[in-house]
Amino acid sequence: MKHYLAPSIDDLRLECVLMQAWKKTSAYLRSHSWYADMLGLDYQSLRIPHFINDIQKRLQDPESWCPEPLELVPAPKNQRWRFHHEKWEPREDISDKIRPLAHIDLQDQVVATALMMCLADRVETVLGDPRLSPTDENHRRRILAYGHRLFCDRKENELQHRWGSTKLYRQYFKDYQTFLKRSKIVAEQLADPNVDFEMAIVQSDFSKFYDRVRPQMLSEKLRQFIHSPEEDDFFKLAESVLDWRWTDQARAERYAKQHKISDFGLVALPQGLVSAGFFANVALIDFESALRQARGSALGNNEDLILEDACYYVDDIRLVLRIAKDMDEKEVQEKVIIWLNGILDQTALGLLVEESKTQVTVEGREQLFLVEQSKIADRIQSAVSGPFDMLHGADIVGAIEGFFHTQKRYSSEQPPEENGRTGLLVGTSDMRDDTEARFAAGKFRRTFRSLRPLLGGVRACSISSIDGHANEEDGGMLPENLLLSKQQLDERAKLFAALLIEEWTANPGNVRLLRIALDIYPEERFLDQVLSILRPAWQTRWVELLTGSRRQCTLSVYST
Repeated sequence: MKHYLAPSIDDLRLECVLMQAWKKTSAYLRSHSWYADMLGLDYQSLRIPHFINDIQKRLQDPESWCPEPLELVPAPKNQRWRFHHEKWEPREDISDKIRPLAHIDLQDQVVATALMMCLADRVETVLGDPRLSPTDENHRRRILAYGHRLFCDRKENELQHRWGSTKLYRQYFKDYQTFLKRSKIVAEQLADPNVDFEMAIVQSDFSKFYDRVRPQMLSEKLRQFIHSPEEDDFFKLAESVLDWRWTDQARAERYAKQHKISDFGLVALPQGLVSAGFFANVALIDFESALRQARGSALGNNEDLILEDACYYVDDIRLVLRIAKDMDEKEVQEKVIIWLNGILDQTALGLLVEESKTQVTVEGREQLFLVEQSKIADRIQSAVSGPFDMLHGADIVGAIEGFFHTQKRYSSEQPPEENGRTGLLVGTSDMRDDTEARFAAGKFRRTFRSLRPLLGGVRACSISSIDGHANEEDGGMLPENLLLSKQQLDERAKLFAALLIEEWTANPGNVRLLRIALDIYPEERFLDQVLSILRPAWQTRWVELLTGSRRQCTLSVYST
């Protein structure tokens, strides 16, 4: 087996490489995709030697490779829903809150993953090591990109992907935490009350990023990584693989027209592609270089705005600016949007900044106190990652539950009247609601699965108010101060699963919560309740199909 892969057709064709690409693709789809064709995955896993052989035969003539058309899967984006007069309905117009996910042929998925594996070392080395501490100025100069980074080892000044491992991307939460903390660290380091300037943190993102990346643009970025003419065939194959069309072009055109996206019939990074995150960083490679060069200089001709730091998590951007004293946040926002769009025009034509999501916070001007949920999440992550006993496991369960309830109480994405965020002191969380909910759900499931076998068949005991010793209650003796039995843990799992389903009904775009809830506690009544609110949409949709009616159904966006 080769230790390191190079961008060559010979390496790509190797059975061991395609086999590892299959393992990475299959594992990722099973754990992250709520709409993946699990039956198709199971079928191909039963005939895996033939599946790999079929790909190798197609790769004998790489110039003839043509990916299968994409099937469009309309999925809800983050949005708020409610029960009103016993009817489940959105709180606002959701006609433009649909995400065009894609169902992709498995052979195309595996070959795209294999392409990524062969390119991994070169691309990751250019992007820098995300493990470098953001507290060091020299480290910040070397790393700007944190999103969808591959699992790599560092050897001198190079990063090398462990392509023989089933692990693909680095831990999302760990890199996202570093990304969130970085801007705050820089602002605090540079803040000085004795000087005539202030520090501002700008957060922004791109509008419909994955929908706007075209095959031609991605091909141009990929070709920057060619080191010799002998590799040209490999990059021609990459151009062919990363060039998709839709099966339902009419539906794709309607979506593109609604959101003012040009050439949406040509897709380079379909949402659903396992390697899309990696190639997204390739598409932004020139943008990253421009940000790196701009650090320490004024934004355009605006001497009142100096860029001190920049980092991004795929399409989520954070900037730290030194601004003139008492400069208005709105003015900063407008100038940053113009500057970012100018850079995108030069480095990634077609991409746009989402103006409505560009926010400016000036250090020391906050009117709300910040609830640092990210720090609590960091402690939970450390606790869950290591070994724990019954007592420690019970504490972790309580910490996750408290973390989840605190986020709902101090949500910045819900109206104050919904979560009771009114009164003398008002706080706001530093984490997004959907990110926090997915994190809490995943950590609760992991802790629940690890803790439950430890409890065995014993029952809870109580602490005597007289002598402080544990007394037996209907069963075996537990260690002193342990107040959680298997039955109690199951009850808390049931309650937490119900809370996750409730959270899903409030934001149907967070489908992962529903999957985890039914995995934690596969209760028949829970499933019946979920189906009862989905069934009217299916029935209405079937009536429309049979009658040819063009009536719009509120929930028809959820039928596939």
